[in-house]
Amino acid sequence: DYLNPEFIMPWRMIFIFILTIIIIGSIAYFFYSTTQKLKNENIRRHLLEKEFHESEKKYHILYHDSPDAYLIIVNGIFVDCNRATEAMMHLDRNKIIGKPPDFFSPEFQPDGKKSNEASAAKINYALEHGQNTFEWMHRRLDGTEFMVEVSIAAMTLDGKQALFTTWRDISERKQAEDALKYSEEKFRLLLNSVAEAIYGIDVDGKGILCNPAALKILGYSTEYEVLGKNIHDLIHHSHPDGSLHTVENCKILKAFKEGIEAHVDDEVFWRKDGSSFPAEYWLYPIYKEGEIIGSVVTFFDITERKIAEEKLRESGEKYRLLTENMADVIWVLNLNTGRYSYISPSVFQLRGVTATEAMNESIEDSLTPDSIVKVKNAIDRDVKKFIAHPEVPEQYINELQQYCKNGKTIWIEVSTQFRYSPKGEIEILGVTRIIEERINYNNEYLLLK
Repeated sequence: DYLNPEFIMPWRMIFIFILTIIIIGSIAYFFYSTTQKLKNENIRRHLLEKEFHESEKKYHILYHDSPDAYLIIVNGIFVDCNRATEAMMHLDRNKIIGKPPDFFSPEFQPDGKKSNEASAAKINYALEHGQNTFEWMHRRLDGTEFMVEVSIAAMTLDGKQALFTTWRDISERKQAEDALKYSEEKFRLLLNSVAEAIYGIDVDGKGILCNPAALKILGYSTEYEVLGKNIHDLIHHSHPDGSLHTVENCKILKAFKEGIEAHVDDEVFWRKDGSSFPAEYWLYPIYKEGEIIGSVVTFFDITERKIAEEKLRESGEKYRLLTENMADVIWVLNLNTGRYSYISPSVFQLRGVTATEAMNESIEDSLTPDSIVKVKNAIDRDVKKFIAHPEVPEQYINELQQYCKNGKTIWIEVSTQFRYSPKGEIEILGVTRIIEERINYNNEYLLLK
């Protein structure tokens, strides 16, 4: 019966029908799968293009809207610059591009070198070593000259060797440094010239300064015979009769520990040769941030009746510029969210944290309490000016204290400018650099002044 055609034909038709359904389903699945892949690929390509354009827009904004002047040099001439450069030079970018660096320089630099020769040497050094940082005198077309701190770094642009250049106007800083140097020289001259004898001690009672008048009275040739030595053991160790003058009974150390001024005229100081003289002295504690860090003692030999009036400090110029190209940290802070939308990788060299770690921090996480208050007050004040006149954004520079990853606190200089993001939100574009040595130097000067 199975061989009967009447039985075979229906089953053959059923088989052919099922096979046809399978083939059609396979073809449909193939086209569906291919369509989905193409659709997913288009979506992925669209997302990548969007991400690329957003990234390109972000870096375009960072370059052109930075408060620092950025320029690009190719074959010894400027090929691009940002708005800060135009503002600094008081020129349209079209009058800057196509010119060599020495075009905007006086014939000679402050060190006496010709600008064109010095410029070529600086560029060659950067090309050879990858980067170079130096100070440079520029001249605007109206003849005004100003000092800038220049950082240049070698890079490749469109297959050509190029230099990324950063200018920061340091005219005011140079004037302040010159004034500080003049003040220091003036005070050093006074310290070395006054008839009053002056010495200073730190929290351990060790000498930190001693002027020539004190050295002369005490019989020492140079200050190095006194600096770092225990002053009590050196000149205040005994009473007039030669009996031991203990540390516990020393009026200088006692007044120092109690943080009070003292005036004594019934004791003696001892000279290097072992002889003594009746001395009258005044002691004044030195405070820093509410803590005693030392004291200054002014004294004179009662025999000669020299009245001590000056308190001066001993130090030299220690501050030098500590920036390397792109060592500055560039960042963008969204005021609506209070979070960073961008921080450059150079934050790792500054604070020991990665850019990702830094972006996950808030202002409160990275700044000291005093700096937080200062920043919030400045933002509240300055954002009102920006909202009133967004077409004329101002640049603000503040000195703040920031935490490093290792727990250390550092002083930084922050240059900021307000702007609107593409979404219409107010952002702060900032450039941060470390100024630890400058702050320490200024604190010493202000402290002893």
